Formats: sequence, C-alpha cells, structure tokens
Amino acid sequence: MLHRRLLSLLLTALLSLTAAVTAQSDSEPMPTGTPPGAEETMEGAGVGPGFDLPEEEADGEAGTPAPEPSVPESPLLAEASQQLDSAEGTYVAIGNSVLLLDGDGIAVWRKAVSGMVTLLEEAEEGGVSVVTALRDGLSERIALDANGRASATIRFSADPQVLGSLRREAAAGDAEARLAFDATNPYLYLELARDEQDDGARAELEQQAVAAATTFYDLAGVAVELAAAGSLDPAGQAMELALRDFAARGYDAALLTDPDIHAAYNFPLPQLQAALSAGDDAAADFWAGWTEAFLSPNVPWVSAALGDYAAALDARGDAGAAADWRERAAAGASNLALTGVDRLFSSIGSSGWYMFASLVFVILALQVTLTFKYWEPQTLAMRRSLETGGSANVMQRLLAIRFFSTTEKLVLALLYVSGFAMLGLTSWAARPATAPAVFGAGTLAGAEAQDALGTLELSGVRGEFILGYAAQQGGDADAAGQHYRAAGNFGPALNNLGVLLDDAGLWDEARRRAPALPEPRLNSEGTGQSVFDRLAGLDRAVLVAPGPLDYRAALQGTWQQALSAIFVQPWKAFTIQAPWLPLQWLWYLVLGLYVLLGVLTVLWILVPRPRLARNAPRSIAYHVLALLVPGSGMADELWGIMLLVPWGIVGVDALWRLSGAEPLLALSVPTLIIALAILYALNLAAFIVEFSSYRRRMRQLFRTSPEAGVAYGRRIAPSNEQA
Repeated sequence: MLHRRLLSLLLTALLSLTAAVTAQSDSEPMPTGTPPGAEETMEGAGVGPGFDLPEEEADGEAGTPAPEPSVPESPLLAEASQQLDSAEGTYVAIGNSVLLLDGDGIAVWRKAVSGMVTLLEEAEEGGVSVVTALRDGLSERIALDANGRASATIRFSADPQVLGSLRREAAAGDAEARLAFDATNPYLYLELARDEQDDGARAELEQQAVAAATTFYDLAGVAVELAAAGSLDPAGQAMELALRDFAARGYDAALLTDPDIHAAYNFPLPQLQAALSAGDDAAADFWAGWTEAFLSPNVPWVSAALGDYAAALDARGDAGAAADWRERAAAGASNLALTGVDRLFSSIGSSGWYMFASLVFVILALQVTLTFKYWEPQTLAMRRSLETGGSANVMQRLLAIRFFSTTEKLVLALLYVSGFAMLGLTSWAARPATAPAVFGAGTLAGAEAQDALGTLELSGVRGEFILGYAAQQGGDADAAGQHYRAAGNFGPALNNLGVLLDDAGLWDEARRRAPALPEPRLNSEGTGQSVFDRLAGLDRAVLVAPGPLDYRAALQGTWQQALSAIFVQPWKAFTIQAPWLPLQWLWYLVLGLYVLLGVLTVLWILVPRPRLARNAPRSIAYHVLALLVPGSGMADELWGIMLLVPWGIVGVDALWRLSGAEPLLALSVPTLIIALAILYALNLAAFIVEFSSYRRRMRQLFRTSPEAGVAYGRRIAPSNEQA
C-alpha cells in the first residue's frame, strides 16, 4: 500500500510542476511570427480577438499571471464537524472519531470515542478535550493526549449511527484518493481489495485493513467483509482481536442480551443465521465457531442458532459433529443448575394466572377423586338415613368431604394455600423489574448504562452484587469491594471479590455457597476457560455477570419474599388486576369465593368423619382417577401434595405447548417430559403398594365382619370356601 501512497504524492507534485510551467508560459507575450491559425485557435478557446474579458480582468494589467493551482484539499478537513488548530497539528472530528492531521491534512492518528463529537477544546495539559453526544440527551467529556491516548477507558454508545460512522466515512468518495490522506480507516483498504486482481496485493490490503481497525465493532465489521470475500484466515484474526478489545474495554458477552445491538456490533450471530438460511456450509462452519463465544443462559437465541447449525450438520450427514454441537449449545446447563429454582418460580409467576387456574383444577380433581373414594360408604350412610326416616338426595354428594380423613382435608386445605401463594408470585412477576434496555449492550460501565443504573433503587444482596459488578467493570476497585462485601455470602459476589483481590480462598467459599456455579471452579482449579476467553486467547479469572433474575430480586425482592408477603398482607391479593376479567369487582367475587371455600375446608378438619368411612370398599372410578391424578391416591398421606402441585403446574404447561402456544415454564421439552414421567412413575409405584394393602384390608374386613360385606352388597363366601 505504501507504493500507492508514494505514487499518489508523486503524481500530485508532477501536476503542480506542470501547472507552474504552463502559468509561466502564459505570462510571457506571444512571440513574433505566430504560426498561421494559432489566433483562430485561441479565439475559439476564448482568449483571442472578439472575446470580452470580465470587467475585473479588463481592469488589470495585461499579461498578469494566473493564480497557481493548489494541492488538493484533504477530505478530512472538508468533512470535519469540529476543527481545532494546535501546536501538534489540526484536530478534527468526523462522526465519533477524533483525528490529528499534519500540515498537509494527512491523518497522523485516529481515536474513536463514545459518541458523535460535538466539541473540541484545547486541554490544559496538552492534547484535546472531547465532548460527545450520547442517547437520551447525555454527553460525555474525555481527554486525548497528543499521541491519541485517552484519559479513561472508552465505551461506546449502542446507537447504530455511531457504530457505523467509520464505514459511512469510507464510502464518501474515491477510496484510493482518500487513502492518500487517511491510512487509519480499515474500510478504505477493503474497498481497494475488492477490486484488486493480484492475489498478493489483495492479501496485503486485507492485512492492512485488520491492522488499521481499533475498535471491536470495526474489527468485527472487517471480519464480516473478509469472510464474505472468502478470506477466512484474516477474518479469524480480526474476530479474535475484536473479542480481545471487547473484553479489554470492560464488556461481557453474558451482558450482550440485545440481538439488535449484537448485530450492530457486527458480531457473528446474524452471519451464522444468514449462512444457514442460504445453505452456505463454509460460512456456517466459520461463524458457528465464533458465535459460540457469546453462548450464555441469558442469551437463548445464541443457543437456538447453534442448535440450528447442529440440525444443518445432521442434514449433511455429519451426525458426530451435530451431536458435539448440540452438547456445546447446551453448555449453559451448569449455570441453569444454579438459577434453576429461581428461573422456575419466576416463570411460574410470569404465567401465574394459568398456574392459579391449574391449582384450582387440581383442587377439583382431588375433590372428585376423594368423592368416588368414599362413594360406597356415603351411599350406605344415605341408605341407612332413608331407612330410619331421614332424607337423602344427590346434593349430599357435594358434602362428601365429611367422609374424608383428617389428612385428606389438610391436603385440600394446603392446595388452597398453594393457590393463594401463586397469587403472590403472580403479583410479584407483574411488577416491572427488568433491567434497562441499555444494559443489554454488553457493559454496565458505559456512560449510558451508568446513568440508567443511577435511576434504579436496588436493594438486598442482589443489588449489592450488581453495583459491585458495575464498579468492577468501570475500574473502581474500592467501590466494587465495598458492594461485594455488603452482599455477604452470595456466591457470585464472593467469586467476583476473589477476582478483585486474587484470593483463592474466596473462590473456595463461593464454591461451597454455590456449588453449581462454574466460575469459582474455573478460577480455583484452573481446569478450563470460558469459550469467549479461549477464542480470544485470554488467560484471566472469570467474573459472574448479573442476569435478569438478579435485577428482579434487586428491584422487587426474591420469590421467597413474594410468597411470604402475600400471607403477611393477604388483603393485597384483592388489589391484583386480573386481565381476564373485564371488571375488578368480578375478581373480588372470584377471590372471595375461593377464600370462603378454603376456610370451609379448614373448618371441616375439626369435624370427625363417620366411623364406617375408615375402612370401606372403594369404587372403580376412584381407582381410575387415582392413576390419572398423581398424588390423589396418597392424599391420606401428607406427601401426596408433593405430587399434586407439580402435576398441576407441569401439566398445564404441557397442555399449553400441545395447543401450539409458547411455553409457560422455563423448562425444556425433554425436561417437561421427564418431569411428567417421574410424577406418573412415582404415582404408579405408590398406587400398586396402596392397592395391595387395600385388597388385604378388604379381605380381612369381610372375613372378620361378614355383615359389612352384606351391607356393601359384596358376595361373602361360606366358611369352608373361605378356608
């Protein structure tokens, strides 16, 4: 590329010399003996007889030399939005870049800053003070010294206009002519490489493009163009440098949760998706490897894209590679193990009305099952009432709870309590408690993220953890340490404090407090790296980044607090807005009826059941329902509720998915199927044991009390047949 620049400068000098010679010859009087026809030629050109000179030229002296043509002006000066002359040279601002130009208007260096530059001022200690405009009316000031070194780490606005500034600048004119003044724009080299026919020269231009890029989003942008041109080796180099710069500026892949910003950064997810859609196997293979760097439980679409890539490998017939990629795409399972309970209860709360309805259904299912369980003793009691002059009708079946055992009534009451607790989770999940959108840009240390962070009222150990992490990303070690210590024994905070202090003991403590958390294990044992660090070639301790559940807990409390709060202030359940009811008073009616039935169920516990219900035959309908409704056959033992509640919650999600709707719970389809299978397997095992015990009791009853068999309409064998 150097020879191109020298050639351009040489050509400029030659043109200047030619213009000077021409001007000199024009200033001399035409010699005597002008060749025939010369006068006509010059007249036709507008400088001979019959040509009227402009008035200002006519007033001048004859033979005054024309002004000497100047060297072409630097396009960097022409396009600058701000300009500042100094002893070092001329500082100019174009987009979100500050450049220092020499006396010829040629760029000495370029520095990308956080946003569009609005002001350049001379700094007291030399260099330049730069003011940038960010989103939502924010601005930021930073100082650059005479060598382009910044006074603080620069993080960028996620505004696409900022991130695409350098590419637009390169497209503003002739790339070759522009490159004579600006060797700092990598996209200029790519413009020339696109038309270069010589392989060696094209490879040199591509390497110069990689070397000229200085920000992660431009390095990634260069990688995208190189990969599209089939130059995968330099594209890989550019992506590795992009990941390094991303990490060096305090960004974290686990925080890059906005797919639009991921695309604006020129990162690989959209490239992989496009390659899969186009059936471009080579491009898909290349981008899948880099997409894996952004795999995180907080970014499910990355895992989904890698799953699609595995499916494409299967379609190619490469089953082994497909299985490997499916396993890699699920690498966030260890993190899910740590937050699995939190995620589950958060999703239960988010779909709370369906879950509340599912528990109402479970209550009805258990009520019907137990009604058929005591159908025969209730029938016998009703018949005896008629025989003694009393009354009996079908409505008495609604009071079958009178025949339930104390434990069965207690299980029913606990189901009412569970449904009420579900309302607490529903109210908790309905309140806005999500992180600001700017937090999805990959860092909490940028000016926009810091401003948003200041508007949040974070509390509890999760709040201290978030504030500590933000301070650590921003380089404030003292503030980070204070917040982490305030978080107490919270595992992620202990891990990050260990990174801050390089204290292996804190990592061991974090492992004890949060055994499923992978980061403390990686840090204390050094047994592996995150995929991001491996691809970026980084060797460093791993931080735990805050996720959506941390923000919800820090803003609205934990799900445990939500469950307890509804019982401390139960009247607040009536203030919940039910979106499926058009009028609020209808919710008062529904909840009032629900609470009344729950209270009556509790009161029934105090009423002893008839003696004949303690050991009586059961109907066929009961046995069928006991098999279909897990836990209903064990309601006379308190642990039956441990099958009933999960069955209702998981069952409604399964039915919801079968209808083609979006999942309600944060469970994968295999997990959902396994959960249902376990519930029914446990129920079947318990049913077999209980049924065997029931058969023995009935034989014993009819043997010792033949009159009971007669009362229930059973055929009683003679004594010798029984023997």
